[in-house]
Amino acid sequence: MTLLILAAGLGSRYGGLKQIDPVTDNGEFIIDFSVYDAIVSGFDKIVFVINEENLELFRETIGKRFENKVKVEYAFQKLGDLPTGFEVPEGREKPWGTAQALLAARDIINEPFAVINADDFYGRSAYASLFNHLSSIDQNSAVSQYCMVGYVLENTLTENGTVSRGVCEVRDGYLTDVIERTKISKSGDSAVFTENGVDTALPLDTIVSMNCWGFTPDIFSKVMDGFARFLSNDDGNPKREYYLPFAVKEIMEQKECTVKVYSSSDSWYGVTYREDHDHVAASLGALIKNGTYPKRLNEQVKGISEKDMSEALDAYFETAPSYCEPYGNGHINDTFLVIADKRYIMQRMNTTVFPCPEKLMENILGVTEHIRNKARLAGNDIERSTLVVVPTRSGNSFFCDSIGKYWRTYEFTERTVTKEKVECVQDFYSCAEAFGNFQ
Repeated sequence: MTLLILAAGLGSRYGGLKQIDPVTDNGEFIIDFSVYDAIVSGFDKIVFVINEENLELFRETIGKRFENKVKVEYAFQKLGDLPTGFEVPEGREKPWGTAQALLAARDIINEPFAVINADDFYGRSAYASLFNHLSSIDQNSAVSQYCMVGYVLENTLTENGTVSRGVCEVRDGYLTDVIERTKISKSGDSAVFTENGVDTALPLDTIVSMNCWGFTPDIFSKVMDGFARFLSNDDGNPKREYYLPFAVKEIMEQKECTVKVYSSSDSWYGVTYREDHDHVAASLGALIKNGTYPKRLNEQVKGISEKDMSEALDAYFETAPSYCEPYGNGHINDTFLVIADKRYIMQRMNTTVFPCPEKLMENILGVTEHIRNKARLAGNDIERSTLVVVPTRSGNSFFCDSIGKYWRTYEFTERTVTKEKVECVQDFYSCAEAFGNFQ
């Protein structure tokens, strides 16, 4: 699965890439968190849309951080990359906006993909929603099945000025309209946007687009057609831009797509103004402190050397996996997400808490087989009803390494969400249902 990151304008507010401020003491940028969340959620290819003249600097500053984890490619947004028959008008100096930026990747991406802005923090649930949607759609459907992650307006405002947002109308979980509103600011218990000198109220719980989309590759030809229409309707403004929300809206109006809306309760973070930086850094610091992210995004787990890790991986995988990083917020076992032919969860078991790992795994095999048999009798999906223990290459349910540490591996259960805390009555019900099905 591919993540397309629109990065051609990255650093423009700061005067260039060299002036981008890190948001952690370890020198990490917002984009590091975005890629980390995407990989954890299942994405295995990153395409950056950048300015071609920035390629060397971008790759050295940002791109190289990810090249040993996933496939990384680069596409270039160019002023003169226009539909056949069109030329750059006199006086035009900059590229044409986010929809044209998307088109820069049309010769690189041939699979379902997600789109984000490089300098926005979306939260991990956004990538899980995008991955799950794109993994389950019918690519041969007559009507394209796109999606977007929407955010509550209140969670996207800044105290340091006004913002522009795509205000969404949603019906039965699907996008019906999106209107670009500018100069939005908080005003008491609501927000207001200013248009032609007139202030209009907006509820703080309004769903807005933050350019977090999921598409199939047919979007490229549709956006190219729309770009041609956009250029044909020249209003004489040399600075006008072809925005991605506008392009999607036009495709919806032509009945060529549906857009499923996944609402995120996460706060969006971005540095719209220089003054936003400290708030963003503090907010991400809090997520690190509560365990949502490791202290370093590429941190090795304490006490596990590369040699230990390689030995454990070799016990399970004939070919070295393409990705292996610490995963989740557990405090008992050391947990890793491993990507090989598919995704796996590998754990080094805590033998202080579980002093008899052989008996532990014997119990787990018995319990999971019991649940699997019940699912089989009920006609349920066997593979999604319980954990799937992955045997070592020698056929054992666990591996004991050369220093006496015990490891186990499970298949990663796709299209699931792990909740750190109960958020609603339905969460209680789902837990009770799971326990009940086991009895």
